[in-house]
Amino acid sequence: MRSFIFIFLILEISLGAWVAELFGFWTTLLIYFVPTFFGLPLVIFENQMNWATFQKQMASGRAPDQPLFNLMAGFFGSLLLLVPSLICRMMAVFLLFPPTRFLIVFSCKNWWARKMMDGSFSFGRTVEPHFERDAQVIDIEAIKISSPAKGESSDSTRPKS
Repeated sequence: MRSFIFIFLILEISLGAWVAELFGFWTTLLIYFVPTFFGLPLVIFENQMNWATFQKQMASGRAPDQPLFNLMAGFFGSLLLLVPSLICRMMAVFLLFPPTRFLIVFSCKNWWARKMMDGSFSFGRTVEPHFERDAQVIDIEAIKISSPAKGESSDSTRPKS
């Protein structure tokens, strides 16, 4: 994970330096920070639009798999616009542009379905259950208690101690 973050930072710095050399410092600063202001309204708009489609499919009795994945992809893409990073902006464009979103959602659904069919899909690490082995054993004898016969009191069926 640390190597991924290190590689991401190196790519981000080198991409930022290349864009600054290509377009100039102030234009690069605008490229970094202007989409951040469009990210929050886009999050709200995308989620309202996809949420309405999700609710329509639920109301009609169909499984809302496609709108649910579109909702997640649009939300994640809009959140990526809030991060001032060129790499995150490129990923956000792929998630927000409908043809590429369709390809990403399609491949994610297929990956998820394969993992579910294999039984290898899990939410986090699985932990083996821990049982305490030093527990005390209680030794008892089972006594069958029957209902009292007619005319007998319930005290006569109890075992004498």
